[in-house]
Amino acid sequence: MAYDGFILSSKQTQFRNSTRLIFQGRLSDGRRFHWTVTRPRVVFFIEHNQDWTPPRAVRKPLKLKSLSGDFVDALYFDQSSDLFRARKACEDRQILTFEADVNLAARFLMEHFIQGGVRFESEPVKTQAGCRFFMDPKIHPSDYTPELKTLSIDIECSMTSDLYSIALYGEGLEEILVVDPNKQNGKKEYQSFPNERHLLKTFFFIIRQYDPDVFSAGT
Repeated sequence: MAYDGFILSSKQTQFRNSTRLIFQGRLSDGRRFHWTVTRPRVVFFIEHNQDWTPPRAVRKPLKLKSLSGDFVDALYFDQSSDLFRARKACEDRQILTFEADVNLAARFLMEHFIQGGVRFESEPVKTQAGCRFFMDPKIHPSDYTPELKTLSIDIECSMTSDLYSIALYGEGLEEILVVDPNKQNGKKEYQSFPNERHLLKTFFFIIRQYDPDVFSAGT
């Protein structure tokens, strides 16, 4: 069975000394998905005739050329931190690099010709709280685009992260939530709350009412 979905967010994490990618989004059946790529290509390129190789890099000659027509080699790494150190080392030695600044998630999607829509051709490893979890599935690009709701959230805090207020604006929704223990809101232009806890409980309730699936991925 195939599952069509649309990617809404991406991030990279570290797991047992290796870099992973995590994509989240919405499937065509309305459920959310959580997609983990356990071994993305952590790579950039240097000229083939460059003798020096950065530490912790696995070097592989390629049949690829730079725009100047010179052959390049790929430098592969286990994790992104090794790539960052190698890139800095190349800069210090004035060694020309190629695609060393490309975002890892963006590279993965480009290499698979995915522009937002994705088709999973493997079964999820589990389904939990309305979310399907995929681990290194077989994938292809998809033309699927969901109907999405747009919600603007403005959070005001102090320099020490004390919460002052949260404003929400979306389709059929305009709310201002304010920590106001003295209840100085005489004109009822906003909702008053005695403390942060009560404000946040109302905030999450409003979010769930606006989109019941928004927290179904558990993140």
